[in-house]
Amino acid sequence: MNRTTRPGSSQAGFTLTELMAVVAILAITIAIAVPALTRDRVEDRYQKYVDTFLRDIQRAHMEAIGGRESRRLAVYGTYYQLEIIDSNNVTTFLARREAPAGVWVAQVSKVSDTPWSPQTDPTNSAWGGSAELRFLATGAFEVDIPVKSTPTPTSDPATVYFGCSDANYKDRVVNYPATAFAKRHPGW
Repeated sequence: MNRTTRPGSSQAGFTLTELMAVVAILAITIAIAVPALTRDRVEDRYQKYVDTFLRDIQRAHMEAIGGRESRRLAVYGTYYQLEIIDSNNVTTFLARREAPAGVWVAQVSKVSDTPWSPQTDPTNSAWGGSAELRFLATGAFEVDIPVKSTPTPTSDPATVYFGCSDANYKDRVVNYPATAFAKRHPGW
């Protein structure tokens, strides 16, 4: 560039046009990057919550058998909690796990239940909004979905369906009581 300066003074720097071009390029770069980073954070929180649920369900089952005290995993729309139930039916609270914003349990069902469609709206409580998975000290397993059934020992697998409103993430965790095994499956 041909710049003219007064004799005896030296000016170095950028013109206003050059500075505006750099600012415009930075603004475009940030506008592209921020949504992608937000999506990744939502997915990470969702994946972590479902993985933690899977570990907790496996742990509850194994501890019930090994410790001779029943375990209850009470599932609600946006959180679940773990409890111990002793031989006198006294409940001891262990932990409550809150779902990240936008993540919820869409449905809990047993294989023997009638077919249904998982809820896509966490405020729709057609499934009752709560369920209990009980791992008894005897090794038996119960599922209590208040709207659908009474708690009775079952050898049927129980399925917990997860959804996320911020993105299109859906998973189900199936608990196989006969083998004390739980597995995560993508999609509904």
